[in-house]
Amino acid sequence: MMFEFDVVQIQPGDPKGESPHAARYQVDATVGQERPFLSRLRPGRYLFKNFYRTGMSGTGGDLNLVFESQSGRVVYIGQLLVEVPPHLTRGEDYRFSVQDAHETTFSQLAPQHRDLAQQAITIPMQIRSDDSR
Repeated sequence: MMFEFDVVQIQPGDPKGESPHAARYQVDATVGQERPFLSRLRPGRYLFKNFYRTGMSGTGGDLNLVFESQSGRVVYIGQLLVEVPPHLTRGEDYRFSVQDAHETTFSQLAPQHRDLAQQAITIPMQIRSDDSR
């Protein structure tokens, strides 16, 4: 089973990332498999907006996690774990957390991206407060 995560660059005048000019990314993940997301992003604030089961609209939920990309820096934003019920539909309970698993992640990335793993700083994603929605 596959899930897709929507990530969008946000601006002060566009806190939900709805502008047609906002940079958008999609991260695919398979249930039970860790999927590092390694990308060169423009500097700024980003929003992990939501997730849904691949090819099935109406399944999944909102995440509302923010992180920052910094010019000239490699930033580790954490490991996102999402627990979903077997037959998830929008509005059903699901849980998610952000964990610091940088040692494991860097050891996986080091063979191909040793310089990036050595330069990385850890600044975990944060749940955005209600006033920013």
